[in-house]
Amino acid sequence: MATPQARFTTDVVFTGETFTFSDPTGDDRGPDSTYTYPTDATFGHQMDIAGVKLEVGATTMNLNLTMADISSVWNPRNGFDHVYFNIFFAVPGQTGAATVMPKLSAQVPQGFSWTFNQFSGGFDNVMYTSEGASATAYGETAVAPTVKVDAPNKTITFTYDRNDLGVADWSGVKIYIATWDFDGIGAIFRPLTESGGQWRMGGGGPPFTPDPTDPTVKYSNDPKIMDDLPVITIP
Repeated sequence: MATPQARFTTDVVFTGETFTFSDPTGDDRGPDSTYTYPTDATFGHQMDIAGVKLEVGATTMNLNLTMADISSVWNPRNGFDHVYFNIFFAVPGQTGAATVMPKLSAQVPQGFSWTFNQFSGGFDNVMYTSEGASATAYGETAVAPTVKVDAPNKTITFTYDRNDLGVADWSGVKIYIATWDFDGIGAIFRPLTESGGQWRMGGGGPPFTPDPTDPTVKYSNDPKIMDDLPVITIP
């Protein structure tokens, strides 16, 4: 025997500290301001971070990312597409930190090393540890955050539990946020090329690797970072 099903809503008031960080729009052009988006008409500036708001509570933390553009043209289950977030966390007191950004042909900023690496986009939301991570491979899996999208305000929110990162409180945790995109058909980060294309990034520099099926396409090994923010340290 059971009682009838009941539905209810709650209005939980956030109690904690809020920190905001701005980022210029229009700087989504890579480390040397040379990169271009794919030429398909569905791409705008979905990889351009406009601002960050951290809501830091006793146990949970919201990372709110406001973007220059947001889209869902591929009906992604997470509510947004044409951007993947690579978010790295440096946790005080944890050993085995890494500096390589797996599969992105890049290193995190100098003086920063990470113990958790988040890979999140329209169809994926995974957290990895630095254990076993390399330039070509992710580390061990960990607990991923939840994701919520506020499309009218172009905001994507990730919510974390400090227990999943093994910290007693959030103070001293450092965060590095970078964007790129992911090719779901090829299951690879979207290729960076010299000239770009409908589904390829452009503006990459040498050394180049020619596409064996089309010698006019030159692949670059430059960092796959369209936009990023300076490292954030939680007080």
